[in-house]
This record gives sequence, structure tokens and C-alpha cells, in this order.
Amino acid sequence: MKDEAKHSRGPRKQRGPRTDPEKAPMPFGVELKRLRLQARMTQAQLASAAGVSPGYIGLIETGDRGSAVSREIVKRLCQCVGAGIDEAETLLKLTGHLAPHESLVAPKGRPTMAVFVATDAQLTTEQKAILLSVYRSWVGHD
Repeated sequence: MKDEAKHSRGPRKQRGPRTDPEKAPMPFGVELKRLRLQARMTQAQLASAAGVSPGYIGLIETGDRGSAVSREIVKRLCQCVGAGIDEAETLLKLTGHLAPHESLVAPKGRPTMAVFVATDAQLTTEQKAILLSVYRSWVGHD
């Protein structure tokens, strides 16, 4: 009797389709899933390629993670699904890492300073942050 009470956790919650609008997937998760499926990848494949857990990808896609995904993770996810510039901009905007009026590519097709710095594999994350901070302090933008 003592063991039964110890292991009893009460009735299990049934999992099913989401009907609560407050629990609907976030636009970032919906867009990421679209890109993942377009790339013909499973959640596990994307997770492995991006260096995160499959559960994390699931949480993002269902909206349980919200849009609080780091810029570095968004960047890795974009690379793994083969996102183009427009798709990468959309994902960065949906997570708040790029303002609605900002772009990854400057007018005339010239990449921004942020793109040059972000794509330099020889720089550490800290070095990238420092470079962008100094650049922004001089010119006021990327």
C-alpha cells in the first residue's frame, strides 16, 4: 500500500491536438517547421545538424518554447535547413533579433557589416559581439 501511494501521480493528462489559441504554435515555430519539411529533414536530423536536442526543435515548432531562441541558434537552424537571405531575415525578425525595418543585405545587394561579422568562422561569438558593438558606436547601425 505504501509503495502504491508513493508511485501514484494521479490521472494522466491526455495529449491531443491543440485547440487553445493561447497554446497555438508561434509564427517562428511554424516557419521553422515549413523550412525543415521543405529541406526534407526530421526534427532529429535538424537537431543533430544544429547541435540541439530533438525535443528542443519540437518545443520550438509547437510554440511551447515561445520565440525566445538565441540568435546563434537561429543562425544555425537557418544554415541547416538551407534558408535563403529572405527566409533567414524572416526567422530573425520573428525572434526579435532583427527589427522589422532591418535587412541582412544592404541596398544594392551589399551584405551588411553584421553579415560579414556573423559569417566569419574565424571569430568567436565574443569577438563578433565586440566588433559589432564598436562598429555600431561609430555609425549608429549595422
